Amino acid sequence: MQKRKYGMNSSKLKISVFFIIAFMLFVGANPHKKVKKPKRAKKVVLTPFQKLKKEYLVYKNSSHTNKDVEVFKGYILKFEKFNNSNKEEEALQSKYYVADINEKLFELTQDKSYLNKAFEIYLRLSKYLDSYGLASQKKVELLKNKVNPQEEQLVSQNDIPKANKISLLGINHSANTSFSQVVIELDGEGVFEDRYLKAEAENSKPERIVIDLKNATYSNVKQLEPLIIQDDIIDRVRVGQFSPEILRIVLDLKQFSRYEAVFAKEPYRIIVNIYGKNAVSPAPKGALKTDGELTKKDVVSNNVKLPVKLIVIDMGHGAHDPGAIGYKGLKEKDVTLDIGLKLGEIIKKNFPQIEVVHTRKDDTFLKLEERAAVANSKKADLFISIHANASKNKDAHGIETYFLNFAKEERAKEVVARENASSIEGVDEVQEILKDLIVSSKYNESSMLAAMIQKNLVNRIRLEYKDVADLGVKQGPFYVLLGAAMPSVLVETAFISNPNEAMRLADDNYRYKVAEGIFEGVKEYILKANYASLSK
Repeated sequence: MQKRKYGMNSSKLKISVFFIIAFMLFVGANPHKKVKKPKRAKKVVLTPFQKLKKEYLVYKNSSHTNKDVEVFKGYILKFEKFNNSNKEEEALQSKYYVADINEKLFELTQDKSYLNKAFEIYLRLSKYLDSYGLASQKKVELLKNKVNPQEEQLVSQNDIPKANKISLLGINHSANTSFSQVVIELDGEGVFEDRYLKAEAENSKPERIVIDLKNATYSNVKQLEPLIIQDDIIDRVRVGQFSPEILRIVLDLKQFSRYEAVFAKEPYRIIVNIYGKNAVSPAPKGALKTDGELTKKDVVSNNVKLPVKLIVIDMGHGAHDPGAIGYKGLKEKDVTLDIGLKLGEIIKKNFPQIEVVHTRKDDTFLKLEERAAVANSKKADLFISIHANASKNKDAHGIETYFLNFAKEERAKEVVARENASSIEGVDEVQEILKDLIVSSKYNESSMLAAMIQKNLVNRIRLEYKDVADLGVKQGPFYVLLGAAMPSVLVETAFISNPNEAMRLADDNYRYKVAEGIFEGVKEYILKANYASLSK
């Protein structure tokens, strides 16, 4: 019997080895294959000041007792080291955090000297029209009834960043019976102190506001001649070289209830807003009812008194400021001008008893604070600012409407930074600081108006463009809305940076539909709004 051989011949062995190697390669078992390592995210390097801020905010948000007082005092010393930083942003922010720490020390000790110190610093910082200036303004509002600051106390020069020698370029003025604004134009970044002085009957001196410009002088001898105003609030404005280093500007008053002075850039200027004793005040919280008592028939036939008598329409940008540049060179300033004019016509056609005022009717430029000042001076009931959106992402599209508050999401902060011509970082940091603050008593009315405009605008455009995205109602600290004494919103009508939406914005028919949609939102607000004072 022949023995059976077990094993494999050489040809079969080669075939088996080939298949094994092929299988190993197929499943990725090749020992020589290089495995791509995931890219490491770039490490963010914080500056010493940024590290200190981060450390402080973490500590602040933990629980504390009286034993932590010395730790907070230590943080004051750390932040004060940056008070004279060559970086102006660090110098200003360090002062804000010193004030914040003093406020915290008051909470722990109930020693009012800490609160007074915090208030004094916030008051100084509130003169700046940037994110920390806005934050300080809100802090001043919250604390002013808790402290007793001396009206005539000068601000210490040591607490304000140094400035180069600057010159006065001119003084502009606008007013109505209850509001007056003086804009002091400068050729560089100015440091100033302001204070109110009571009337001195024995010396025949009226109430007055004094603005002392540090390291400044006049540019023309004619500027030393008194500027006669003689409106209901200001009698005249006087300019004088108080000392070689101080240019003094004095506003002689007839009457007033309050004032605010802030510094703004691009161009450099100091804005002084003065409110008369009969100044327009926002409707009190809860005063706005939405019970739908009014009907369009009532409004058109004048059966009832309208809660909205005057609307100011602001068309963003203008002249040398084109706004966002879109597809094929389309300019935001041209789009917003046309939509605003169309909106005004539609409002007048449907509600002839409502007065409509435009901040501009042609290719002219207004500064951001001047736009809300127009609404205040006209005693407007509504303020609507029209814009075209833009994004680095060319695919971004849709409609969104904003009202005044501090930005709470990345996209909102991007829009705020673009419209304010500022940085996203400034918006981002103040958001955390002021997350629990209520912006103003017109918050509810503005949010309601924004919601109604957003809903109706989206619905109108979707009748013909089904792909339009509803990006919703959002909040942000827009300078153009700051100071408006009435419900106010900013409408981003479409993305001019998106090729499809830019082509729509370039179309006259589409812009008319946008105006119709905004009007439908305004109309809904008018028909539903019934102020408590009307029912008395």
